[in-house]
Amino acid sequence: MRTNTKDQRESSHQNVGTGLLTRTELARELKISTATVTRLVKQGLPHIPVGPRSVRFDRTEVVAWLKERKD
Repeated sequence: MRTNTKDQRESSHQNVGTGLLTRTELARELKISTATVTRLVKQGLPHIPVGPRSVRFDRTEVVAWLKERKD
């Protein structure tokens, strides 16, 4: 019997069509750890709170923020 891991649950298709990414999805896209995503949030990475401990990320805003910091 196969069980779902936390990453599999977070990566479910619940955000399809919203354009928002979970912490895990963003980490995969950027090829960084989820801990690094958390650190970037503390440094001002744009995010949308969706619960007491959950956030979502708008890909466009994240890319713009990263480009701004790179320059």
